[in-house]
Amino acid sequence: MEHTAVDTPAMVDVGRALGRVSDDLDREIADAATAIAAIAASWHGAAASAFADGWATVHHGAREMVAVLAESARTLEVAATMYAQQDESTAAAVAGAS
Repeated sequence: MEHTAVDTPAMVDVGRALGRVSDDLDREIADAATAIAAIAASWHGAAASAFADGWATVHHGAREMVAVLAESARTLEVAATMYAQQDESTAAAVAGAS
């Protein structure tokens, strides 16, 4: 049988760090979107259209990155909690069988 060892406090720490990165990136993207919207309001022509298309691609990708980071953060914290609960349950079962 394969042995699994998990450092649950480290998992929680990494999950929280990813959550902070996700939150920070989300704020920065929102700030950039606000600034770009202000510029786009008065910018017209082919260059403006090309920039807008490029920005839309970047913005979409950045929003996806924020979502993935947030989900990864949540998943790590849930997994750490589940590992800890399983460990406690197994320890109690072993102690009860002794």
